[in-house]
Amino acid sequence: MFSLPPADDVRLLNGQRATLYGYHKDLLALIRIISTRVKASQLTKEELVDCCLLLRDIMELAEDLKKETNALMEDAGDCAALLWTLDPTAKGPITGTLAKGIIKQKVYPKLPSKKQEPERHQILLEALGLRPGADANLFSISWPRLVDKLSAEYEAGLPLPAGIKPEELAMKPKLEVRRCKAE
Repeated sequence: MFSLPPADDVRLLNGQRATLYGYHKDLLALIRIISTRVKASQLTKEELVDCCLLLRDIMELAEDLKKETNALMEDAGDCAALLWTLDPTAKGPITGTLAKGIIKQKVYPKLPSKKQEPERHQILLEALGLRPGADANLFSISWPRLVDKLSAEYEAGLPLPAGIKPEELAMKPKLEVRRCKAE
């Protein structure tokens, strides 16, 4: 669709974001109007069926856009973090025209298996706050929350919870992005 030099990617993406913002605003206003009419029983059953189809199509488009956008955002963030890590002169945040990126180390542990290491698994659950003697089969660890918790504790210099071995950790630099303040 687009065959511009890479230097234009950010400018073009910013323009598309502005266009999408306008469509989003208009579509949201229309959806609210239709919602009011549906609640007031002002549409025929035929119109309601057509609305359902169109809304499903809109949702599929939005989900597809979200999926692709999330994947690209993850890849771009990983690439920026890697480039920052490899740059011996890099210090502090990465500052673009629109955003500021901070590199944080994410901690990814190897968790003990319930089946292969039940004692170590129970020790970990208790270190994370499960009451001793509670049935561990009723609980599971939320991977994203555990990674966030361990990463924050690592940044603060706190020790690992019991049940996690330091030699089984993987560290990965991750980019956290903030909007630059408007001048």
